[in-house]
Amino acid sequence: MNGFNPLTLILILNSIIIISLVLTQNENTKDLTSQNNSRNNPIETIIWGCVFFEILMLLISGKITDF
Repeated sequence: MNGFNPLTLILILNSIIIISLVLTQNENTKDLTSQNNSRNNPIETIIWGCVFFEILMLLISGKITDF
């Protein structure tokens, strides 16, 4: 399988993590009735970090395939 290099596996794993965190956050938001804003939510911070990591890895992947 030529398409499964380590970078591709990292991207797949990170995508799965992002999806699971978003689903977890959605379930937690349904359960919470307090007035906490999203800045105090650590899951949202982790999600944004994973999204930025995903974008960075996609950019690196694009540069690697150009050469």
